Amino acid sequence: MSERQWQQRIAREFDGEAPEGCGGEPGNAEEQAYLERLRQLREGVRNAASTEVIEDAQFRSFMDGIREGIETPRPGHRRLWAYVSLSAAALIVAASTYITYLAVTSDSGTGVGTVVEAYESDIPGATVDSSTSEDGTASVWVTVPERDIQ
Repeated sequence: MSERQWQQRIAREFDGEAPEGCGGEPGNAEEQAYLERLRQLREGVRNAASTEVIEDAQFRSFMDGIREGIETPRPGHRRLWAYVSLSAAALIVAASTYITYLAVTSDSGTGVGTVVEAYESDIPGATVDSSTSEDGTASVWVTVPERDIQ
């Protein structure tokens, strides 16, 4: 008989499912050790299956523990991260506002635009003119007798 077969036989006998004519205690030490492990397993399952009951006298303490767990805030770093995020967002807004302010006001009101200091052309017969518009944009015109180049 294989090991698996004798273990199944002992388990059936232990559970009371053994066929008639079969039964009794296991013969050798290995079978007896297996039967003892089955008894320990059955006892452990029986103990684990027992349901804890809260009696009426214990209910107030039970609910006080639950209420305390719900009402007491958990210690953590949530507030710290919220403050860090808020500070970072405020810093980004302030920096972008300042940079925008500098970009808008740097050329406004100073009257400084693009200035053409000198111009000349090596094209034979060409004339060169420059002009500045009201918004400070400079243009240089090269006029050739046959066509204009800008």
